[in-house]
Amino acid sequence: MRPAALVVPRQSRKRVFRRQVCIQARPTSADAKQWIALGNRYFDTHQRDKAIKTWKRVIEIAPTTVQAAKAHAYIERVNPMAKPQ
Repeated sequence: MRPAALVVPRQSRKRVFRRQVCIQARPTSADAKQWIALGNRYFDTHQRDKAIKTWKRVIEIAPTTVQAAKAHAYIERVNPMAKPQ
């Protein structure tokens, strides 16, 4: 049995899945906000590595946007030793 802190509510898993489906078909800079939100959902559901990977994707697809700056900040906050590309 998993510790209570790691149990992810079913509703949260559904939200992550819905957001994945919405943006994976169109990974453009116009969807950078959605990618940020997906990274945040991953983080909220204790999927830190996926969150960091998703935030790095924002930096790749929209490097000069406000969302890229947010992604850099989130990555630094979660993992100060990581260097976003």
